[in-house]
Amino acid sequence: MAGHSKWANTKHRKASQDFKKSKIFTKIIKELIIASKFGGKNPDTNPNLRAIIEKALNHNMSLNTINRTINKKNSINKNSSLKRIQYGGYGKKGIAVILDCLSNNKNRTVAEIRYIFSKFNFTLTPVTSVEYLFKKKIVMFYSKKNDFLKIKNISIQYGAEYISNHNNKCVQLISNTNSLEIIKSTLNSFDIKPIYTEFLFTPYVFIKINPEENIIFYKLIKKLKKNTDIQNIYHNIK
Repeated sequence: MAGHSKWANTKHRKASQDFKKSKIFTKIIKELIIASKFGGKNPDTNPNLRAIIEKALNHNMSLNTINRTINKKNSINKNSSLKRIQYGGYGKKGIAVILDCLSNNKNRTVAEIRYIFSKFNFTLTPVTSVEYLFKKKIVMFYSKKNDFLKIKNISIQYGAEYISNHNNKCVQLISNTNSLEIIKSTLNSFDIKPIYTEFLFTPYVFIKINPEENIIFYKLIKKLKKNTDIQNIYHNIK
C-alpha cells in the first residue's frame, strides 16, 4: 500500500507539474505569435522575438515547438486577433492590481477576471482607475556578450535605477521613462543595443496587510496566474 501511495503521489505531482508547464507554454506561445506577427519571423532582425525564444528555451520548450509556432500560418491566422489589454482591480485597504493581458476574446477575458475578482471581494476597474498609484518603469535587456561595466557605468551616469547581470544570461537595467532615451542612445553609440524592452509598474506606496490577508491575496494571485490570457500581474502589496 505504501508503494501504491507513493506512486499515486508521484502521478499527482507530475500531473500538477505538467498542468503548470502547459499554462506557461500557452502564454509563451501567445508572445511568440505576437512578436513574429509584428516584428517578423527572423530572430536576427527581431530582438523581441529573440528574447521570447530565449525565455521559451529557459522554460524547456523544444526548439521544434518554437519554430513550429513561429512558422505555422494557421496558428498565426487563428491568433491574428490577439491584442494587448490591461485591466485594473481594487480591493480593501487600497490594494490595487494591474493585469497585462494578451487575448483574442476580450469578452471572455473580462468575464473570467471579473469572476475571479468577485471571489476575493475585488472590483474590476479600468486600468486608468489604478495606474496613477504606480510608477511606469522601463526594463531593457542586453546580451551578456556586451561589456557589462560599460553598460553599468553609462546607465548609472544617466539615471538608471537598477542594473544587474540577470541570471548570468543577460544584462538587465531598469529606468524611468525620462532616462530611457538618453541611456538607449548613448549605448547605441557604442553599438550596444537592447535585445528586449518591456514596461513594468512599481507602486508609489506599498500597502501592508496582516498574515491572514496576505494568504488570501496570495490565493487571488495564484488564481489569476492560472488564466492564460494574463501575462503579467502588478500590485502594491508589500
